[in-house]
Amino acid sequence: MVTKKKDIKGGLLSSLAEEEKKVDDKFKVAETHFEEKSTLNNSAINNLDTVNNVKEKAIRDAFTFPPSDHALFDEIQKKGMKVGVMVNKSEIVRAGLYLLNSLNDMDLEKVLNSVDRLKTGRKI
Repeated sequence: MVTKKKDIKGGLLSSLAEEEKKVDDKFKVAETHFEEKSTLNNSAINNLDTVNNVKEKAIRDAFTFPPSDHALFDEIQKKGMKVGVMVNKSEIVRAGLYLLNSLNDMDLEKVLNSVDRLKTGRKI
């Protein structure tokens, strides 16, 4: 019986050590993602820095999205996690505003014309 307890204890200790190594490896991967540079262009980064430094009262608003566009929130959140950034829907919308603001007039027109028009406050 004594040898069985030692075997169980040894197995548990080695299993615990393996799990700790896996956790350490995951943290190392996450840290490398945080160290990578952002792919936003300089004007968008400047807009982010300017807006984030100003303390303003938040304004609540509501939007209507087609289901396919709403599903993009999940996709963008997954992409964000891959690069080590967790974002919520509000942050995604705000980042989109900064990027749209940084576009030249011709590119902005192309993007805005590619969005389907919805009747305000209506179900799709």
